[in-house]
Amino acid sequence: MEYDEIIFALKDVFQIDIENELLKHKESDLIACSYLTSLYWGTLSLSFDHDSTTTFLFQTITQNIANTVLAITKLSLCGLSFQAEILIRNLLENCFLLLNVMLDHHKRERFIDSAKKKNTYSVWKKYFTFKNMYEAIENYMSNLKDEANDENLSENLKKMYHEYSSAVHNDYFTQVMLLRSKPKNPDDIMKLNLWGEYTDYLPELLHSLCFINHFTKMLFNYILADNNIEFTFDDLIENRAESEIWKDAVFLHLFLTEYYLLAWNY
Repeated sequence: MEYDEIIFALKDVFQIDIENELLKHKESDLIACSYLTSLYWGTLSLSFDHDSTTTFLFQTITQNIANTVLAITKLSLCGLSFQAEILIRNLLENCFLLLNVMLDHHKRERFIDSAKKKNTYSVWKKYFTFKNMYEAIENYMSNLKDEANDENLSENLKKMYHEYSSAVHNDYFTQVMLLRSKPKNPDDIMKLNLWGEYTDYLPELLHSLCFINHFTKMLFNYILADNNIEFTFDDLIENRAESEIWKDAVFLHLFLTEYYLLAWNY
């Protein structure tokens, strides 16, 4: 896919939503952040140009993250909060998967081989349960000596995972609440949200989305720059200095990092 074709495709995907939703919405900062996050992961995936099974793996995961972020944003804007919550947990699992296959080449090889050997479940149960992936990330972060070693970040993600699991498991209370408008006062009538008329839960949903992606993006870049980890930028990109798509991804990374820190004091 050529650079000009990518730019054209991005305009086609995002233009209508930005014009119709972003400028008139009181949560415009969250919406902008969500769209730009999808743009970041998609652009990053297209910068991976090595011809290898490893590169294809990382393209696949980051492209699915980009699409899931976009889907959550659109569902949240439509008032389909229960469906958005299901995808937020899926997003968190996929982000943890991305970090785990970066940190551990053995896990990476087992994950790639699972498609060929048709043993996906046994590989998942041994290496990729949320508990297993969370502990691997916690162990890595415990050795970091700067601001990336923040226990609150990973602990908040753990709480978030369990919170959004209630939607995945079709918890009755969660279904009842998210199918109705969110009351601002105890005496307010909770209106039926059939077909997604109300977007009262949008701030919480998109804040969770942005928080997950800030953590993942931050740790993704730490791992790639870590000399103690055998996986590096060179495993994914042939020539970073000459890649226009890579430069766009770097710009989005830097912009979003500052945006997160300024907007929510992460």
